[in-house]
Amino acid sequence: MKKIIVVSFLCVVAIFCSLSAQEITENFTSIEKDNSVIEQDNSVNINSFVNKRGIELLPKAGDFALGIEAAPFLEYLGNMFNFSNTIDAPEFKGINNTIYFKYFLENDRAARAKLHVDFTQQKNKQTVTDQNALLVDPTNISATTIDTYIRNNQGVTLDLGYEFRRGHGRVQGFYGPEISVGYLASKDLFEYGNPITSANQTPIKHDFTNIAVKQGYRVLENCRGTEFTAGIGGFIGVEYFFTPQISIGGELGLRFTYSLKGQNEITTEGWLDNDIKEYSYRERISTDNAFNIGGQTLTKGSIFLMFYF
Repeated sequence: MKKIIVVSFLCVVAIFCSLSAQEITENFTSIEKDNSVIEQDNSVNINSFVNKRGIELLPKAGDFALGIEAAPFLEYLGNMFNFSNTIDAPEFKGINNTIYFKYFLENDRAARAKLHVDFTQQKNKQTVTDQNALLVDPTNISATTIDTYIRNNQGVTLDLGYEFRRGHGRVQGFYGPEISVGYLASKDLFEYGNPITSANQTPIKHDFTNIAVKQGYRVLENCRGTEFTAGIGGFIGVEYFFTPQISIGGELGLRFTYSLKGQNEITTEGWLDNDIKEYSYRERISTDNAFNIGGQTLTKGSIFLMFYF
């Protein structure tokens, strides 16, 4: 998948470079015909870079920027180039994306923010034998029902930074410091097709998770411990302006992080004393870190599409 994204990104850049080559050549040709125009432009804005229609390509002091992650779109583009239908067109299921904001204090400096929100739901359904139907008709071996697993996520991460920029023409590099705060909470819900009864106290079910429960009990709900994070570090990246005030780019970062995570609260049900009883308890699974601190290289990074205005 990473290979597809990288290849797609390079293809997009190559296309935009070829489309803009003629535009840049014509622009420099027109400038060479009038040296006074060059002197005037340089005296006004050392970062000025215009296309053949005289429209500035790069942002300047006072401009705002709004961007989104470009990886889903590049992944789909890579799928098209490979003549494959294994990757669907980008679509939004709930809200799970990073939104980028910038405000240019100077031509080469900007205050920036990244907001990542994750308010999504995933649902998994599995077919199991319908035991009630078999009691009514033991010969109906094809009788089935559905067990369902639902994951609800709620998370917000905010990164605030100060950006320094430099570059030549359409290619602009940037770097700077950044701080981050965030939280993530999630809840797992389980629904079963075969009910617990006095005649069937341990009905057939699909095991969606390896949570340990009391003998004869099954999980109804798992409220995962809320995780709080904070960090401070820096970032570095590059942007390519393929058309006026619109760019595609990527960045990586190094961050010193701290996180704190609560315990899981699990609710189960089972047959006890001639009735269905619920039992709740708290636990921390082996893969959960209650406390984590240290330097972390952000190996994933991000690819984004940015609009300036």
